[in-house]
Amino acid sequence: MGILDKIFGAGSSDDDKWVLYVSMSMALAQADGETTQEEVEGSIVRLLRDKGVSQDKIPSIVEKAQNQDLGETFTKIRDFKDDDKLDLIGYLINISHDDGYFRGEELVFICLAGSMMGLDGEYLYNHLTTHENYLKVDQDEINKAFERVNNSFQKLKQQHNL
Repeated sequence: MGILDKIFGAGSSDDDKWVLYVSMSMALAQADGETTQEEVEGSIVRLLRDKGVSQDKIPSIVEKAQNQDLGETFTKIRDFKDDDKLDLIGYLINISHDDGYFRGEELVFICLAGSMMGLDGEYLYNHLTTHENYLKVDQDEINKAFERVNNSFQKLKQQHNL
């Protein structure tokens, strides 16, 4: 029994994993209150180019992701191996750059999401705020975003016992 069978049940496929990636990318795109076409396309392009997903599977994956509750997504992702969790974090970081600006809300979402996955959220935050590619994120924007996004995550954690 593989990890996907453990998470999704017998007979699962990589498509189930990509549903979780798309679900998380949709939540990330909404984190700053503005979902851009670049963010939506970026998620799909990354599945096609980086993950080897075939074009004919994309509509089904996107539809399943749209119908999946974010709490359910986190519950399933917690069972990922750390390498898969880090891969998902990298995927989200790349998507956050697709519209040309890495926003405070996106940074905070990624750190809190990582924490909810069982990763070290503080380490992610320190890495992202000290890495040269992310130094352009405004600290005031991060502080305000943390308050907004953290409240949403706390509600989600309580609803789903995460």
